[in-house]
Amino acid sequence: GLADIPASPSQQVQRSPETLNPSNINVLRSEKEASYVSKNLERLCSSFTELQHQLFELTELLKSGKKPLLGYPSSREPSFVNITCQKDSAGTVTLEKRAVILCDGKLRLNIVQQIFNLCLVEMQHGLSWIVLTADSEGFIPLTFSTLQEIVIRDACANTHEDSIHSSKTLDIVSSTRGYRKLSSQSLDHSNSSLEVLREHSSRSLETSSSSDQTSPNS
Repeated sequence: GLADIPASPSQQVQRSPETLNPSNINVLRSEKEASYVSKNLERLCSSFTELQHQLFELTELLKSGKKPLLGYPSSREPSFVNITCQKDSAGTVTLEKRAVILCDGKLRLNIVQQIFNLCLVEMQHGLSWIVLTADSEGFIPLTFSTLQEIVIRDACANTHEDSIHSSKTLDIVSSTRGYRKLSSQSLDHSNSSLEVLREHSSRSLETSSSSDQTSPNS
C-alpha cells in the first residue's frame, strides 16, 4: 500500500543528495580532468604545428643561403641614407637629393635607378668613381650605415664625355706631332741654308786670298 505511493517532489529533492555517492563524484572529477587534459593537448598540438612550420621555413632559408628577415626598425627611428645625384644639363651641374630607406643596411639598385632616372649608376668613392651592380636579390653588394651621405651620377653620360675628351686629346696629340714634323722640316731647311752660307763664305775667302797673292808679282 504505502510503499507504492510515489514520493513528493520535496522528498525527491531531499533524497537527491543521497544519490551523489563517492563513486559518482569520482566519475565527475575524472571527466573534468579528461576534458582539461584534452584541451591542453589540443593547444600543445597547435603550438607544435606552428613551431614545425617555422622550423621548416628556417631550414629552407638556410638551404637557399638567404638570411632570415630581422625585425623592422621603429618608424620613429628609420634607417636611411642621403643620396645626392649629380646631373649635367647643358654644361651645368645640378644636384638632386633623396633620402632612401635601408633594408638591413642594404639598398636596391633598381630603386636608386628609378628615383633618379638612371640606367647605369656610379658612386663616388674618395677621388674615384665606381659603377654599381646588383646581386641575385637586386641589392647593391655593399652595406651602408644610417645617415650616410652618398654621391652618385649617370655613368652612361660620363662615359660619353670621357670618350669625347679622349678623342680631343688624341686630336691635340696628333696635331702636336704635326707641329713637331713641321719644326723638324724647318730646322732641316735652316741647316741647309747655313751650309750654303758657309760654302759661299769659304769660296769668297779663297778668292780674296788668291787675289792678294797675285798682286805683288804684277
